Amino acid sequence: MSSSIASNVVSRGAVTLRAMRRLIRERLRDAARELKDGTRPMGQRVHTLRKSIKKVRGLIALTGPVVGKHASRADRRLRKIGASTAAVRDAEVLLNTFETLRPRLAAFVQEESLSLARGRLLARLREARRLFGAKGGIDRLVVKLHRVRRTTKTWVPSGDGSGVPLAGLVDGYRLARRAMRRAYDRPSGAAFHQWRKAVKAHRYQLMVWDVWPKHSMATFRALDRLGELLGEEHDLTVFAEIIGTDLTHFASTRDCAKLRSLCNERRRELRAEARDLGTQLFAERTRTFGRQVRQDLGFQPRGNDRDPAILSVPAPNGMSHQRPQLRLA
Repeated sequence: MSSSIASNVVSRGAVTLRAMRRLIRERLRDAARELKDGTRPMGQRVHTLRKSIKKVRGLIALTGPVVGKHASRADRRLRKIGASTAAVRDAEVLLNTFETLRPRLAAFVQEESLSLARGRLLARLREARRLFGAKGGIDRLVVKLHRVRRTTKTWVPSGDGSGVPLAGLVDGYRLARRAMRRAYDRPSGAAFHQWRKAVKAHRYQLMVWDVWPKHSMATFRALDRLGELLGEEHDLTVFAEIIGTDLTHFASTRDCAKLRSLCNERRRELRAEARDLGTQLFAERTRTFGRQVRQDLGFQPRGNDRDPAILSVPAPNGMSHQRPQLRLA
């Protein structure tokens, strides 16, 4: 197992609420610390924050069946923190996507127009970063991260009942599989973005549970690749939407139209490749996936295999197995 994965794994058979809470608290602490690190470029800090939030929300989805409304509340707060970075993230996507497409655009668009567009996109990014860091915005986000971290103290009751239901892992697989089906049944940028978020969450959850050997390094590499494909698809979607509504970045509408055409062409390629990979990763029915995971982890069958509760340990006293509606956004 690679060191990057091993550092995020809870020992097999010891995925308890206490261990999960520790992981969540560590990630929130590190995210706050890195966000305040003024020696790092603003873009890196925002990227690290967004990545940390996605990981934590994936972990929260595992603990949700035990923690209940407290986990849902933490998830909502983190979603809002992530949303506050959208302007910076979108500005970075615009510039990076433009740089990726620029070689192909050079055959159709004059260099003067390309240079003008790049200058305007760069100015947009600088302004977004300035506004994000202005007026104590970073300090406020750090306070919010610490506030979410403090609330996790209430997640573990007295006594030793602190198990995390395996059903959370199976739910993550079900969500990713369902999101894939919806993305291709009714293709849209939003649908593929939902699939991407579900894939990311599922990958984080598998990593924590350390389901071996069924889910080997090859599985993680495939999930990473799928995430990259869907990430690029989303970036192109954002780029095409913003460029299409804000024509000030290019010298002519013809240039904008050509750019959108290239975006759509590349998105079709990405969706086709993602479909082939996703079909392999999510070929098993959710029930089959649940049985295989339980066997890999040494869980003994109990009762009706169709009941997700068999994948859970007993809930701690005073806590419910009711699953909150955690949204991936």
